[in-house]
Amino acid sequence: MEDPALHNHSKPHKYIISIYALRKDKIGLDKNANPAMVSFMLEQNAIEKASLIFYFKR
Repeated sequence: MEDPALHNHSKPHKYIISIYALRKDKIGLDKNANPAMVSFMLEQNAIEKASLIFYFKR
């Protein structure tokens, strides 16, 4: 049975995909780094950032 929230009555979901150009090859994080630290290090080492924002609704 399908989830009723997925039908046309639901609001569109917002998706953001970002690509970063970084100053260096590695930003010094391991695979266990939490998302907040990853975001901080990306922003601190970014030369440029481009984002695509799109919405999806079933």
